Amino acid sequence: MHKRKLAINWGQGRTDEQAATVPVFTPSELASTEEKARLFAALEKFANLDDTLEVFKGFLVQSPTFLPASVKHMHKDKPEPQPIDWSKPECHRLALVYRDVLRRLWRKDQEALGMGLGSFILGIDNALGTTLMPYVPGLDQAWSQLKACYPGLEIEQPSLFPLWLSGAFLFNPVTDFQRAAYILFRESWRAKVCQCCSGFFIAYRAPQIYCSSRCYGMTKQRRGLDWWRQHGDAWRKARKASAKKSQRKRRK
Repeated sequence: MHKRKLAINWGQGRTDEQAATVPVFTPSELASTEEKARLFAALEKFANLDDTLEVFKGFLVQSPTFLPASVKHMHKDKPEPQPIDWSKPECHRLALVYRDVLRRLWRKDQEALGMGLGSFILGIDNALGTTLMPYVPGLDQAWSQLKACYPGLEIEQPSLFPLWLSGAFLFNPVTDFQRAAYILFRESWRAKVCQCCSGFFIAYRAPQIYCSSRCYGMTKQRRGLDWWRQHGDAWRKARKASAKKSQRKRRK
């Protein structure tokens, strides 16, 4: 029997099936203003990570609780499942899978939005053996390599608690990454790509198109240089002609 999943429409910040109601946690309820800023800063850094393990290790030092998912394995000497070490190369490969899916949602990639990959990022659907698997490149290989290193591997899923009287769900994220992703899901207009450096950033105003004042200044300077390259000669000729005309008038 096929198990139905809660489908997430990332681009609209709501569920995309009428039968599934919107979770009632609002961003302010999930995090205070200060905490939201911390989560968004970490999410930006995660989205902009390069492919190297060294950079990812540095990120984990700065944000040790900001994990893409809660993945645990059975240890022969301990009765309870133990978390994996995300700083290992095999875990890094899985982190890059999450990063790449997040980037697709951030860019509002139509296939990612249409297939509901927001469910993968939020942890509601881990895509292992589900219809999402073909739309998450690299997941099968990354998970296979991880299983070869860790026995009894499992992914802890966030809970969706139904509130019968209100007809809604409470979404309870497991990791800081899921908390940040959920807040961004509810405010998906904030996910922008800088028109100067192509970096991923979270906007604080809807019209914002640059990630920083530096990128804004560089773009303004570049536009000024482009204008001078295209119109500078004509402007200088016109100015020189105007100066000569003024000189002739003064001589008269």
